[in-house]
Amino acid sequence: NHLELLSRSDYGGVLLITDRMLRPCLNSGITPDRFKEYHVFTLEDMFVLTDYFPQTKQANKIRVHYSERTKPLLVEHLRKSSYNASCDHWEYLKVTSNLGLMAFCYGWRVLQLNEIAMIGMDHSLYPNSENLPFSENSECFINCYKKIGQMILAPNHQLWLELFLDFLELAPASLKIINCTEGGALQHKRIKEMEFK
Repeated sequence: NHLELLSRSDYGGVLLITDRMLRPCLNSGITPDRFKEYHVFTLEDMFVLTDYFPQTKQANKIRVHYSERTKPLLVEHLRKSSYNASCDHWEYLKVTSNLGLMAFCYGWRVLQLNEIAMIGMDHSLYPNSENLPFSENSECFINCYKKIGQMILAPNHQLWLELFLDFLELAPASLKIINCTEGGALQHKRIKEMEFK
C-alpha cells in the first residue's frame, strides 16, 4: 500500500516516478497539484508507451524526462499532450534500460538531493511467482537465473542490479540512500533499509 501511504501523507519533497507508475499515481491522488516537485522518467526505445501518459489537465505541471533513445512518436505525444517534457542527454543513459536507475541518478546528479528513499526497486522475482517461466530445477533456470536469499533474479534483473551497484560508485559519498521497497534484492552497505511509513 505504498501509493496509499504516500497519497495520505503531507510529504513536501521531490517525487521521482517511472513512466509505468504515472497512471497509478494519478489514480491514487498523487498529483502535481498536491506534490509540487513532480518528475516522471521514460527512456524506452523499443516501444511507444503513450498509454503510460494519459491526457490530463495537470500535464503541464508534470516534468517528463526522456532519453536520446526514446521513440520520437512518444516525444511527439508528450508535447501534444502538454507535458513539460525535456531530453536528458547524460551519456550513461545510453547503457541502461532501468528507469528506476535513471530517476535515482537524476535525483543526485541534477537535483542534487542529499537523501533518496526508494519504493518498488526490488530487481527480483518472488519464489513461486507467476512470472517465473521455468522450474527452479530446469537447466535454463540453473544456467540463467540467480538467487539472493529467497529472491530470484532473472537475467534482466541481474543486469539492472549490477548497473545499479556500478552507478552507486558515481553517487556522492554524502548521499543518503534508503530502500523502502520492503523486499527484493537491492542490497548494499550504502543502502539503509526502512519501512516506507
